Amino acid sequence: MPAPRPLPPLVLRSDALLALAERGLVERCTDLAGLDARLRAGPVAAYAGFDPDDPVRLEHLVPLMALRRLARAGHRPIVLTGGGTARMASPAGGLQGCDGTVSAAPPEIAVLAGRVLGSAGGGPLLVDNADWLDRLGYAAFLRDVGRHVRIDRLLGLAGIRTRLTRGVPVSLLELNFVVVQAYDFLTLARDHGCVLQIGLAGQWETIAAGVAIGRRTGWPALWGLAAPGLGAAERPDAGTAGPEPGPGASLAERLRAACLRLPEAALGRALRLLSELPLPEVDRLAGLRGREAEEARAVLADAVATLCGGPVQPPAHPAGSGHGSTASSTSSALAVETSPGEVMASAP
Repeated sequence: MPAPRPLPPLVLRSDALLALAERGLVERCTDLAGLDARLRAGPVAAYAGFDPDDPVRLEHLVPLMALRRLARAGHRPIVLTGGGTARMASPAGGLQGCDGTVSAAPPEIAVLAGRVLGSAGGGPLLVDNADWLDRLGYAAFLRDVGRHVRIDRLLGLAGIRTRLTRGVPVSLLELNFVVVQAYDFLTLARDHGCVLQIGLAGQWETIAAGVAIGRRTGWPALWGLAAPGLGAAERPDAGTAGPEPGPGASLAERLRAACLRLPEAALGRALRLLSELPLPEVDRLAGLRGREAEEARAVLADAVATLCGGPVQPPAHPAGSGHGSTASSTSSALAVETSPGEVMASAP
């Protein structure tokens, strides 16, 4: 049987999706053409979900930056903190011994979201899924959502399949994690008109599952989009000497320190995803090597510190180096290479 022919490039025409794609914030999408058309039709609500107990990392800024760009294009950002799902164990993480307790402190991710999104549009809508999960009747949940979920496909999810292959037990609680997150999407669609979930590439299976389950329960116009993560980029570079932040360091100070310790090879991607520098300037900084790469780290650190509400350090690069002097041209359309496996997903 001949190999399938690749799909032709998809020309994006919505300003919002163009803005995301130009910054490398689109890695996978359940239906890129459909989402492009929906964004052109008028404002939508989009959300990203976070574990409230997870220490904030640079990677958390990636979906927040996607929401920020959507907000500037006139769409409404929603940030969900998983107070309810924090009581559960993620299949990907394999957390054991979950006792159902959740910290009473305000989620740091909500503070970060408020700072990143506060100046974009009218600011984010902050929600906690404990508001609906804590009062959810199990029988009603099984009737309304559970009957649309196929166990064989749940067991085929990469995170669960890997654990089973290694002989690591998977509890019913953990197996329900994907289904409950899909229910979050349905609740936001019903209560707030949310049609788009944004996450990182590592969350792709859960995102696609939420869209698929939503369509089976009567919500056909839902989309999922995954942005690339930083992954190993967050590991300190052995060649850098950035100081570790102290125990009392602020959020901005911690993320600034993480920027200053990024590997040289990761700086280009981080600048494209996490800053608002013109793209020609991003390309220039990404090409710096050796000692000159310290300029790129310093610029990135300033950009992230500004997003987080922290102070900006004096520039380390010499005057006249061209920093901030170039302008980015905005195209009216962008061709994105697509393939059936990347724009459509089979999910539980």
